[in-house]
Amino acid sequence: MKRIIVAFCLLSCMLLPISTAEEQDSNYWEIDLDNGYISTKPIIVDDQVIVRTSGFWTGEDRPHVYAFDLETGQENWRFKNAASTNHDMSPLLHVEAGTGACGNWSEMVIVGWTDGKVTALDIEDGNLVWSSQDRKSTRLNSSHRCISYAVFCLKKK
Repeated sequence: MKRIIVAFCLLSCMLLPISTAEEQDSNYWEIDLDNGYISTKPIIVDDQVIVRTSGFWTGEDRPHVYAFDLETGQENWRFKNAASTNHDMSPLLHVEAGTGACGNWSEMVIVGWTDGKVTALDIEDGNLVWSSQDRKSTRLNSSHRCISYAVFCLKKK
């Protein structure tokens, strides 16, 4: 009886399909960012993953902010700050579209850079919405314990 059970187990193992990595459903993608490493926590907004890079620059290469399609990994847009030459590590901030005392604004990503610049990028195409340069050109990075962004709107009288 033992021989029959062992023979049945061996036969079952040989006849059952063997799964391979090619057959598995892949729910991930991978992108090689040649211009450094991801320096802050990526954010997910709707169907996009937004990341920023820093470090390992060569020649004219500088830090970028990228947006990738969440499902496919296809690059939707990229923004490069050519003036930033240090390790940019301040977090990305998502701002939803809205209306206020100063008017309407579109959905955007706020980015602080080590050259003292703060930029707002359109969430759909990565185009520059606005930019502000700090007078003192202080560096914005993760060494500041509490990083918070405030966007002020001044009305003309």
